Amino acid sequence: MWPVLFFARFAFAKTTVKGLANRIISDLLNPLIAVLIGVAVVVFLWGIVEFIAKAGSEEARTTGKKHIIWGLIGLAIMISVFGIINILSNFICSGPC
Repeated sequence: MWPVLFFARFAFAKTTVKGLANRIISDLLNPLIAVLIGVAVVVFLWGIVEFIAKAGSEEARTTGKKHIIWGLIGLAIMISVFGIINILSNFICSGPC
């Protein structure tokens, strides 16, 4: 049901490129980026928990380090994507959208 409502919103959007771009960014990309940032935070925190909880095992510490590193890389990428999308959005929608 929700996909029908999601795409129905595009039918009532402005018919300009600016209006369509604004709708895609606000309704699709921003929530997707928020979910992916959340996943990266969970991976990072899981790595910290794994690193601390299993400090006696070298193999578990190595796995925890990998999760911490990949969580930070994911956060950096997603925050960069969020910034790039906002810059492009401001460039496309320089006036009122």
